[in-house]
Amino acid sequence: TSRRQRQMCIRDSITAALEEIQRRRQQAEREEEYTALRMYYMQGYTYEQIEKELNTGKDTPRRWITAAVKELAVMVYGIE
Repeated sequence: TSRRQRQMCIRDSITAALEEIQRRRQQAEREEEYTALRMYYMQGYTYEQIEKELNTGKDTPRRWITAAVKELAVMVYGIE
């Protein structure tokens, strides 16, 4: 396979994993955790901005995002 095909495969895996993380958070009624992940990585917010926007405790956004990234790594790469 070409490098481009591998990149597309990885992108598709990441997209599917993000959708699954979002679904799991919605099912658990913890959507704000996925929102924090999206704000940090896709919208460029800082932890402090997320804390204010979502009205959370000081370290909460960092904890949520770290947990989601670990979950994402397991889904995409099988790494714990």
